[in-house]
Amino acid sequence: MDIQEAQTMLENCRKSESVDLTQSMSKSMSKFKTPNCRHGNRMDKCDVCRKEAEKYDKATELVKIEKDRKLKKARSEHPERWMKGVPKKYLTYSFDSFNGGALVIKMCCNFVAKYPSPESLLFTGPPGCGKTHLAMAICRELIREDRVNGVGPPEMMDIPDYWSTGLNPDVAFTTIPELLLEIRATFNDSVESESGVIGKYSNVDLLILDDLGAEKSSEFAIQSLYVLIDRRNRELKPTVITTNLSLAGIEAQLNSRIASRLAEMKIIKLNMPDYRKKR
Repeated sequence: MDIQEAQTMLENCRKSESVDLTQSMSKSMSKFKTPNCRHGNRMDKCDVCRKEAEKYDKATELVKIEKDRKLKKARSEHPERWMKGVPKKYLTYSFDSFNGGALVIKMCCNFVAKYPSPESLLFTGPPGCGKTHLAMAICRELIREDRVNGVGPPEMMDIPDYWSTGLNPDVAFTTIPELLLEIRATFNDSVESESGVIGKYSNVDLLILDDLGAEKSSEFAIQSLYVLIDRRNRELKPTVITTNLSLAGIEAQLNSRIASRLAEMKIIKLNMPDYRKKR
């Protein structure tokens, strides 16, 4: 493969809308072999084959650089593509669209800038003040800045090419009611166990839990929540939690042990009125 061919391959890469360039690369694989080589294309014996291989290596390096550039651009412009499992309503939530004040946004941006610091966040405040909005905006910004790969089902965290871009999910999002439903489902001859559900949410790099205290919970559910929160706390894994309750309310509705663990988080209190009604 000569330089012109390498430039053509790179130009085709730039024109392609897909960030998956595996197919174009595989078509070029055969080109570095020298036709009718009397050494059987052994690069240790044939200078011509070796030079062709060096050209190919240079071309593939250029293609990789271009692939990485395109992937970074796509993630910056459309981070929602890497937010699987997040409700569609939340996919557009960003810092730019939040109307609750610059100081709160600054605190959230500090979390993004320090990630993967083990610091966790607890958003508290009345319904509609923007707690979920900010949690999703944080997630969106982490993707835009390439600090996380993206959101996906926790059972898919080990899938190395979940988005066909060489990335696997490392963030999970769920609501507390949905999490408790998932745990309860294990009681009905489920393949998955309660400890398995807790385990998979314990192991993700970043966990976003929405709506803590949204429903009356049984002692068993409360214990499960404590185990999950405590395990992530001990393993220094950051967690972002939203709740309508104060710490005192959490202690009264859940228990003092959960309230104690949450008190160790950075607490962001939102007292604005329901900003959704202003739209």
